Amino acid sequence: QAMKMDFVPYIESLFPAMLMGITGDKDQNEDPGHRAALALVQRFGDLCPHSLLDGFEGAYCCLLQNDSPEEAARNAVTREKTVVLLGKVAEKILEHKKFGQDLLTTEECSNKATRERVLLLIFLARSDGDASVKRVANGLWKTAGGAPKVQKAIMPSMTKFLQRLRSGERGPAAQKLALEVIDQLVKSGDMDALEGEVPEVKRWSFPPSLDRAPEGTLAALVVNGQEPQAEAEEAVNGQKHMDAASAASKAREVINSNKHLSKLVPCVRQHLAAIAASIVVEGQKNKHVNG
Repeated sequence: QAMKMDFVPYIESLFPAMLMGITGDKDQNEDPGHRAALALVQRFGDLCPHSLLDGFEGAYCCLLQNDSPEEAARNAVTREKTVVLLGKVAEKILEHKKFGQDLLTTEECSNKATRERVLLLIFLARSDGDASVKRVANGLWKTAGGAPKVQKAIMPSMTKFLQRLRSGERGPAAQKLALEVIDQLVKSGDMDALEGEVPEVKRWSFPPSLDRAPEGTLAALVVNGQEPQAEAEEAVNGQKHMDAASAASKAREVINSNKHLSKLVPCVRQHLAAIAASIVVEGQKNKHVNG
């Protein structure tokens, strides 16, 4: 919030992590991912909505994937929260509408391609396998003015969007959902059947950032969720100090045993533990150097 528009260049790289970190906890103070994502949507939802849409699309498609019933249930909650946040972007845009306008025709905010893409993502979520996600998406579709004429107007872009997902660009789960939507649209006569084989694809995840810290550096270890290399125990001013390895281990233990953090997904807790360990190791170094 303090950076205001200076934060815009960082949105596309940081927003997906915020969405993926949503836990769905009813107490928003216990869900930092949701708080951070909501703050961005409230600040930038109508100022630069285009910067948020890759994050929404990627997070939604990534969260369709799961390897266990537990992960499926957790991802469904996060998908629902993600779609609700997408709806808040639509609401921010609609704040600029004039009488008789809908989301697609609110020309005073952003551009047609961006507004159209918001509608495409909402339309896709209407076919979600989870009833709660589907209910939220159907409500948003009505709010956005999703009449038959709107669906017809976005159908050329819808076809391209579904073709992209069908190709496996966003993973097998998004591909499967796209095939279901295509089948529905073909049966209703709104779309022609797509030709060509459906390729086999691997699980999709967000690509690593190009602006990564050099391998082997402390920053790189933290990003990869690894503890920094700890130095052996040293004697400073004639007194024994806890070695960095033990201090890092205790910091990790504190994070992993914290009941408030236990609601976070394991990968987020591991990352927080790695950050805590790195802080302790650096503190040990500074203490030894500077006394």
